[in-house]
Amino acid sequence: MSYGLLMDVGSIQSFIFGSNKLRENIGASWLIEDLFGKSFLSEVNQKGTVVFSGGGNCLLTFPEKQDAKDFLFLFTSKLLVEVPGITIHAAIEPYNEKSHEQDFKNLHTSLLTNKGKEIPVTQLTRHGINLECPRTGLSTETFISFEKNEGKWVNSSVAARLNKVDEANERLTNFFVDNDKKNQLLVPDPKTKQFTNFEFTTELDKLGQEKGEENSIAIVHIDGNSMGDRFKACKSKEELTNLSISVSEATKAALVEMTLNFIDTYFKGDFNDLKLRKGKADSSLILPFRPLILGGDDITFVSDGRLGIWLAQAYITSFSQKVVSDKKPLSSCAGIAITKTKFPFFRGYELAERLCSSAKKRARDLDNSSWLDWQILFGHGSFDFDELRNHHFTLQNGKKLFGRPYRADGNATDNKSIKLILEKAEELRTKWPNNKIKELRSALASVDSDRTRFIETMKARGLYLPDYQNEMKNTGFSGDFTIYNDVIELLDIYPFKKKVTTK
Repeated sequence: MSYGLLMDVGSIQSFIFGSNKLRENIGASWLIEDLFGKSFLSEVNQKGTVVFSGGGNCLLTFPEKQDAKDFLFLFTSKLLVEVPGITIHAAIEPYNEKSHEQDFKNLHTSLLTNKGKEIPVTQLTRHGINLECPRTGLSTETFISFEKNEGKWVNSSVAARLNKVDEANERLTNFFVDNDKKNQLLVPDPKTKQFTNFEFTTELDKLGQEKGEENSIAIVHIDGNSMGDRFKACKSKEELTNLSISVSEATKAALVEMTLNFIDTYFKGDFNDLKLRKGKADSSLILPFRPLILGGDDITFVSDGRLGIWLAQAYITSFSQKVVSDKKPLSSCAGIAITKTKFPFFRGYELAERLCSSAKKRARDLDNSSWLDWQILFGHGSFDFDELRNHHFTLQNGKKLFGRPYRADGNATDNKSIKLILEKAEELRTKWPNNKIKELRSALASVDSDRTRFIETMKARGLYLPDYQNEMKNTGFSGDFTIYNDVIELLDIYPFKKKVTTK
């Protein structure tokens, strides 16, 4: 009888996003992805077999139960030294390829049980006699050079992250080398014919944000729909392996297409006041977004605050066009948290995850549909999703100042399509003066009589609300919701067409 070892990386988000330093986020993400990389596979192959790995999960098989236990002991002991702070949850159960479906379910059940029992310690405790790490507040154990070659004592977990940044950059760049060994990030300008090299940054403040009101970032989390059920439905080890590989390849391909789509749109001048920073060389420009997590069917990236929704649309569209091994259509949902650059990154990521869950809730009502939800976070005392929606964006009479989430893959004839909402935003932007748009925002939050009076006054001046539904056009609301507050927000966080310049 053979045995399966199912491993799951715990608290991935807090490990990756526990710092507002983009370099540390990048290094931590690569540490997670590289956990089950080539060196890991070579160690497994000495006695076991890899069924699938990726996205912080791995299933291995071993001929004997003791072999699985020995490997788990050696692997986790190595992590304590080389990657402190990472938590591994594991389960070992009998596994037979012929009864894969049931045995895989048993492994999952055992893993969930073990998660509830374990409280692993993966960091050295701090003692009063130790110097405090300026990044983590934990003990300092490692001296490392970073940030303009300045050397500092830091916690070993910080050192492990920073030591992986160069590898992470190389791996990301390799995604853009095609089958002919051509660098797809080296692109000729259609007008000047001169080549521009686009590069990814490792600094959060170089994503193109402007000082002042425009100094915002978008934290975007996108996750495939119902992928867990599809993996569990695999009837054999081979099916599971093929699906894991093909989904991972679809995610990478969608990222590449999203990036090339952005570059093409940039050269057309179709963005609103978006300024790209110059890179290390005179002929290079820094892309205004940076992928952080890319594993399995989900991706997380950070971008200029005005690009989050645009990039999410581009990615979702590309991902839905990919074909994976089970031949079923792909769909995904996105959560976009728009915050100030200095806002705690982990809190922003938590909100992006919650927004993605909000979009997925709507996707369950319509098979194979993709949705997105966003939230602008600055200007509110709370960053809790439910409190924001139920208190800051819900009036006393129960009416909601939002219509989100919206469908990312619908056409402009669908009332819940983001394409339609963007059309309404463009109409408002071109027909209404800015001061009246600000007054409209205030009127939407006022009592019904004041709001109706404002709308009628605007009509008398020839300013009509974009046509959505008759009731909403005349009163601002349809039932218990309105789209017009979303429309106004989009004017600040979406790159409507305008000539792009560089700094």
